[in-house]
Amino acid sequence: MDIQKINKLDLTRGLVFCYLACKRLFPNYVYFSEHYAYGEPQKLEAAMDFIYREMLHEEPDEERLHYLDKQVKLQMPNLRSQQNIYAELAYLAATLIRYTLNMMKEKDTGYTINAMVLAFDSISVFVNHRDQNKWDLYSIEDEELTVKESNLQAGIVDYLLLRDEIDLEDVDLLSQMQSYNRKGLLDEQLELVAATA
Repeated sequence: MDIQKINKLDLTRGLVFCYLACKRLFPNYVYFSEHYAYGEPQKLEAAMDFIYREMLHEEPDEERLHYLDKQVKLQMPNLRSQQNIYAELAYLAATLIRYTLNMMKEKDTGYTINAMVLAFDSISVFVNHRDQNKWDLYSIEDEELTVKESNLQAGIVDYLLLRDEIDLEDVDLLSQMQSYNRKGLLDEQLELVAATA
């Protein structure tokens, strides 16, 4: 992914980029919650709904934002007591939602890069578990999931930079585009790993 292009995204476009990344990582949290009876995914979903409704407004409801951030924080697994790949993926998903809420609060476009990194971190966690840590920082760039994510991110950024103004129709279109070929960031591969464990 071209970091220079991501850095061209203004606050609104950056929030759209982060929101879409949240949508991609969220199924990983749901998977963890369903299989380990932990957390309440609907609280993360409520935060994402808030981001969707408020990201195009200059001044989001700060009281509601603060409340939702606290709720998401309470749903984050403790990685010291939950030592498994699914907990780590859930943690990354929740972290990304909190970053996006903080981006709205602080009006800091730097969180866009964080979103990009967390999406790739999720893939790294998954493929290293699946393939028993055979990947390093450089070779993972060639992994199929990494290539898919990179192409998806590039397409989203290109679209956002081409549009003069962004509205919810654009967000919905991009959301449909990213969900067209897959249910979530890791497709059905988490189930495949669980089945062979």
